[in-house]
Amino acid sequence: MARSPVYGIVVRTIVAARFDLIQFGLMFAVCFVVFAVMGVLLFGNILHEWKTLYEAAATLTMMITGEYGMDPLKRVNAKLGSVFYALFLVLIFFLLINILLAILMDSYASLKTENQKEDEERDGNLQMSVLGEYYMQARFWITWTAHKFINRRVQKRFLTNERMLEMLVNTKELDNV
Repeated sequence: MARSPVYGIVVRTIVAARFDLIQFGLMFAVCFVVFAVMGVLLFGNILHEWKTLYEAAATLTMMITGEYGMDPLKRVNAKLGSVFYALFLVLIFFLLINILLAILMDSYASLKTENQKEDEERDGNLQMSVLGEYYMQARFWITWTAHKFINRRVQKRFLTNERMLEMLVNTKELDNV
């Protein structure tokens, strides 16, 4: 998970949606078993693939994948076969699969917003550290420049040639006294 960010986000999405996925799995299992029992009751006496609950579940799985068509069901009973097939596809294939996708997409969206908030916080902290570094460098250069400027002004003000001559004269006068 740590090596690939794509797989990491997939795993985190599934983990974040685990309770919703468990509820979905139970709902899917109930609907699937109900259709398997209906298939055994409606078509089990005539069609071999609907004789037992296990075979009916396998046939329903083939219906989901598109391997089992409506023709055998229509041969047994045209109206009930068509209604059973259409109802199963609409309820299981379209409705429940879309609910599954909605659960996963909702979890993915919430993880994305959490990741964006973490990225913004990290970027904010990084910007503050960068700004702090700029502040410290600017403070150093301003202080250094100010000291250099002040020292030069002091030297110019107090150590001009005239001032030096005065200082020398004063010291010589003091020596003579």
